[in-house]
Order: sequence, then structure tokens, then C-alpha cells
Amino acid sequence: MSASAKACCESQPPLFTSHEQWRQALSAALDDGVYLAHYPVLTPEGELLHHECPSRLRLLGHWRGPSLFMPWVRRLALHARLDLAVVTQALREIDRDGLPRGIHLSLEGISDSHLIGQLQRLLSTHA
Repeated sequence: MSASAKACCESQPPLFTSHEQWRQALSAALDDGVYLAHYPVLTPEGELLHHECPSRLRLLGHWRGPSLFMPWVRRLALHARLDLAVVTQALREIDRDGLPRGIHLSLEGISDSHLIGQLQRLLSTHA
């Protein structure tokens, strides 16, 4: 890590200082809904394959990327809730504009039989 990057990161106070603060903040952010960023993935000919859509959560008034919140999502076992929110938002967007999306789901989520059942029911209504 460069000196300037290290100085930048060290000068930033943590968003939250306890497990309970993180749990409350993530729960509130998930209640408010996820935002999906959109990065076009193109063929060599320049045609759209899909939009890569990493999730964002609103924490302390700003949309934050997964590198910040995913360690806490895992630590607090909120992966199934996040994954369901991501799929739900992606389906809303697909219903709105018909464009294909690539989304990120957690290993824990796709290994959770209860979540898989929820996703199957949700996807069956959009087939």
C-alpha cells in the first residue's frame, strides 16, 4: 500500500465501533433497500452482454460498496437477507428495462436451503 493510500485509510475513522451498531446500521440499510451499481460488460464487438451489478448499501447517508460492509454481513450472518434483497432489486430493474444483469451472491447464501427456496419462488414468478 502506498504511503498516501495508507494515510488516507488511517485518517478515516471506522463507521461503527461495535457489533450492535453494525447490526442496526445494516438492518436499517437492508430495510431501505439495496442499490445496484451498473457496469456494462461488452463483447469484443462492443455489444452489451449484461450489466455487472455489485450491491451498495446506504450507511450514514452514503452508498457504500461491498468491500466495506461484506465482512460485517458475514460476521453478523446477514448474507441471506442481503442476497434476497439483491435478487429482488435486480428483478425489479429487469422488469423495468429488460436489460440483463450479473449480480453477486454470497457463498453462504447459495448454500442456504431456506434462501434457495425463497429464490426459487421469487424467480418462478418472473419466468
